[in-house]
Amino acid sequence: ITRNHTLNAIRKLSLVKKKQDDINQHLSQKEEEIPAENYYSLLDNAVDQLPLQQRKVYLLRQQGLKNTDIAFQMNISVNSVKKYQQWALQAISKLIKTGTFSPVLFFFSIFF
Repeated sequence: ITRNHTLNAIRKLSLVKKKQDDINQHLSQKEEEIPAENYYSLLDNAVDQLPLQQRKVYLLRQQGLKNTDIAFQMNISVNSVKKYQQWALQAISKLIKTGTFSPVLFFFSIFF
């Protein structure tokens, strides 16, 4: 059992390292193309286009609230919060991909 746990941990670490390398490589290629202030404006535009419930869940989550707190505050179930969050992230990713800048998508994959 210990051997399997060790092997799984090593595999996981190698995958994380590979993802970090891919992100760093992609960001270094794109950094020169777009000024930093465009990152936030693109994200703000994407968030503004979300449906109301998804936008609320996304913004409350960005404020650091847990799913249970968001569910209580919005008077919805925790599963609904999870779904709205998932849909919001998918919509933001899609909107960003169709824009001129895609590295913001990698920031979502890092933090969520």
